Amino acid sequence: MLEDEEEDPNMADEEVVSSVMKSLEEEISCCYSGSREDAVSTDGEIRSCDVEECTDDLNYLVSASSNELGIPPSPYVIYSPPRFAFFESFFPELLGCGLWHFIDYKCNSAPCVYDELQEKNFGSCGLSLSDVFEGDLSPTLSSIQDIVCATLRLSYNALADFDVALQLCFLYLSAFLEDEVIFTGYVSQLWIGEGFVTGKDPLQTGQQFVNLLADRCLIEPLLKDYDGKIGRGRCRNRVSSVFAVCFASDPQQLKQARQDINDLIKTTHCNPILIRLGWHDAGTYDKSIQEWPKCGGANGSLRFEIELNHKANAGLVNALKILQPIKDKYTNITYADLFQLASATAIENAGGPEIPMKYGRVDAPRPEDCPPEGKLPDAGPPSPADHLRDVFYRMGLTDKEIVALSGAHTLGRSRPERSGWGKHETKYTKDGPGAPGGQSWTVEWLKFDNSYFKDIKERRDQDLLVLPTDAVLFEDPGFKVYAEKYAVDQDAFFKDYAEAHAKLSNLGAKFDPPDGFSIPDGPQTPVGEKFVASKYSLGENESK
Repeated sequence: MLEDEEEDPNMADEEVVSSVMKSLEEEISCCYSGSREDAVSTDGEIRSCDVEECTDDLNYLVSASSNELGIPPSPYVIYSPPRFAFFESFFPELLGCGLWHFIDYKCNSAPCVYDELQEKNFGSCGLSLSDVFEGDLSPTLSSIQDIVCATLRLSYNALADFDVALQLCFLYLSAFLEDEVIFTGYVSQLWIGEGFVTGKDPLQTGQQFVNLLADRCLIEPLLKDYDGKIGRGRCRNRVSSVFAVCFASDPQQLKQARQDINDLIKTTHCNPILIRLGWHDAGTYDKSIQEWPKCGGANGSLRFEIELNHKANAGLVNALKILQPIKDKYTNITYADLFQLASATAIENAGGPEIPMKYGRVDAPRPEDCPPEGKLPDAGPPSPADHLRDVFYRMGLTDKEIVALSGAHTLGRSRPERSGWGKHETKYTKDGPGAPGGQSWTVEWLKFDNSYFKDIKERRDQDLLVLPTDAVLFEDPGFKVYAEKYAVDQDAFFKDYAEAHAKLSNLGAKFDPPDGFSIPDGPQTPVGEKFVASKYSLGENESK
């Protein structure tokens, strides 16, 4: 320990630094040798390491170098990288004072200091502060390397010699923990004790470790819906930027986007097209293809023009247009998550069951990743039962799931100018909200219930649509058992639909974090506020 020197924080000279480095390296470098075997003793216990003493030494370095820069000491310690041999290459300025604390102090006391910060802290790395702190940080290994190198003043060659994933966790997460949480020492030992070693994919390893920290309730502050300032002057948009590195989508932005989608539905009655958008993005999945994103599925590829132009996707460009302002507003969510969020929200908003959704889907990056045309169901194939099974079995779905998902046709209309099926208008659609016209499967075509199965079975109204792929649900023995059940038992339909919808929404998705995450339940619109077609289109006599 350096208790004598602590009284004089100006003694950050070469002799003191050298002494501290030697002390730290002797005490804990054995714990970061790069493999679990080197970090565990013969009896299986983690090697002894005086974490408190090391933290005290680092706190000394914080105080010393902060004084050099003329700013108050930081309450946070950004821990050293696992290989202490590289200590000297980045000490004292950035590690010592803590990059986050330095920027907080400078920005709070003198807002126009970006040029000074760029020159002082990032040197010739060329990394823009706006890229780091204003939400433009993509979750890629390259951006992580830029951050780590710039923050720690390491060369890219030196970067390869220590655990990038663990260092990323230290740099970001420690800056956002509450003051009273003792983070660095415990996290270092947790990394070792759980056998974490950065392999070929440091980003994935870091994400897995972040999940472990969340499970151990060490990063709970990141999951809270903060208002205004958090921690010590760290504002909300920075939390979003950090979370974008850890997760594909920001949970808080997803929650806010869901409310915006509910508001959009309330004014535009766009439930059907949002459901169709989510379905068609996920419904291209091919379980026989292992490579992502070539396997298709819920990866956001439907945003690309080449896929939007597929015949089965006619009209979905309008869904993308109405969702794009929400995507522009919430930059830290993926298209893949947005499409599935909108689809599930539209079901729930229309009075349907709550869908057990998870999020964190990664977007397919290029138009070249779009699936070939012909992956989605055709409304009028020569053999409807065989066609439905060919399409849905390819995705890994069952007969029960085929029938349950078909029940979503209780919502929406078919337009002949798009699909070639249906009437141009009926008494149920000629004066409806949104763009009038088309032919619906049910009378109240913006209300989610089991009326689809009742109407298909009875076929008593010529103004209600019955496609060949609808009729076969009551003709094929494998389908009929479920269709009959759902026609008389709405609760059973809701249960099976919710499970099938959730399964469909996950097909082909690459999740970040790997197990995905859920977002808190949102307010449900009362069923009484749902759309009633009769008040738009039916005369008094017709409605009886």
